[in-house]
Amino acid sequence: DLIEIGKYTSSGYGEFIVTDLRPKEQQQYSSDSSSVKLFLTSEAMIDAGWMDNEPVSNEEYLKKWKNALFQDLTCLKLKRVQAELDIYRGYDTTKGWGKAFKDPCLVITEGSIFEFESTNSAEKAQEEINQLLRKGIGIETNNGYGKLNLL
Repeated sequence: DLIEIGKYTSSGYGEFIVTDLRPKEQQQYSSDSSSVKLFLTSEAMIDAGWMDNEPVSNEEYLKKWKNALFQDLTCLKLKRVQAELDIYRGYDTTKGWGKAFKDPCLVITEGSIFEFESTNSAEKAQEEINQLLRKGIGIETNNGYGKLNLL
């Protein structure tokens, strides 16, 4: 079947055909490596309160990222982040005239990279990686935001 998504579908944009619905094989990271890199395959959304414009050290910056996205990790330590943030504030027309703005959130752009190092056993680290790959990061992951893949 032909499926259309997005804007301007009447002009021919957004058409695609599903050809295969088989699940992809679960990727494994190499346990002989001390670090693993995950990249965003879709934009991720986080609450705007997690980041601010104040200059901080690299360690403090990594702590902010950990608190915003990776609080539950015990075996993986965030080592490096390469990400671009944008502010997003959409509309919710159900709120009524003049009250349509949604609360602002930060959008982490697709292609951002998060590098971790293992601080525990390879098995436990692999479990945490699989959980990140399965659940995603940020808010609204059930709507397709925050999907990760191994780099």
